[in-house]
Amino acid sequence: MKRRDFIAGAGAMAALPLADSVRAQSGVAVRRPLIAVIDLQEALAVHEPMDSFIEALAGFGYIDGETATILIRYVAGKIPALPAIANEVARLKPDIVVCDTASPIKAAEAAMPDIPIVGVTMSYPVEQKLIASFAHPGGHLTGLAAAVEELDTKLLDLSLRAVPAVKTVGLLMNPSANLSEIEHTAYQAATTTRGLGFHAAAAASPEKIGDAIASLADAGVQLLLAQENAMFLVERERIGAVAIAHRMPVISTQTAGLIEQTGYLLTYGVEATGNYRRAASFVDRILKGAKPADLPVEFPAKLVMSLNLKTAQALGLQLPQELLNIADRVVE
Repeated sequence: MKRRDFIAGAGAMAALPLADSVRAQSGVAVRRPLIAVIDLQEALAVHEPMDSFIEALAGFGYIDGETATILIRYVAGKIPALPAIANEVARLKPDIVVCDTASPIKAAEAAMPDIPIVGVTMSYPVEQKLIASFAHPGGHLTGLAAAVEELDTKLLDLSLRAVPAVKTVGLLMNPSANLSEIEHTAYQAATTTRGLGFHAAAAASPEKIGDAIASLADAGVQLLLAQENAMFLVERERIGAVAIAHRMPVISTQTAGLIEQTGYLLTYGVEATGNYRRAASFVDRILKGAKPADLPVEFPAKLVMSLNLKTAQALGLQLPQELLNIADRVVE
């Protein structure tokens, strides 16, 4: 099993060497760095963002099992498991920890307060008090942002071009997600500004998703905005199926792993693969002595829009050609 594969439990993790080393040309054993990753997503057979991170690390000379040890823990959206996972990782004494979003970051900070952390897709990091500012993050955390200014309004405007008859928008929220209230405020303001009705419903567990979507349908919601979080990514099939049953297209700023699911009509947001690839540069600089506090948080290089024609056909929607022309990806 490669280090980047999912490692199932504490026993497997404890078996990893704490002082993994390689022998330098001088013949002296040199400890090779342990790069730990705590990722809130699920372990997939094909994980393009993580693959790009591993490949980029190799480009900097960090090859798993040769010049570095790379340990990846996937959480599959199970936020309550994060403290235990972070503590297990801490016992291995990593040189650096890479986390995708705020919840793993906070767990890593609590378990490893002195270990540098690279965030890969950080949303509202200043508002969440993860960093002091983008230019001067301070502390032991730096990395890449997951959004640009007014991403929420751009998603909404693109969606209204796809479904212009919409009068009421609904937000499906996970109350345990860090950004629930921030995103609720942002989307409520965006819909109100456009003269649209707005309703929100919370689903704290997968079993609550069906009831939450049904309540939005009963309120007259015609377009469902699924908040970006790990649980909703894992439960994408359930969300898509329930939304289709209620004749309600789903949109999201989550760009990886969603648009293939029938029920999702449009996604628009950060190209996660690009962020993961660029995260390797932060790892390299920090392992070579740079302080996270001195490395400004960078913004995403590219935003991508994807459309699902299967969802459009299932709902009897005719997407405008001008929207199809500017899409980065179209699922047929």
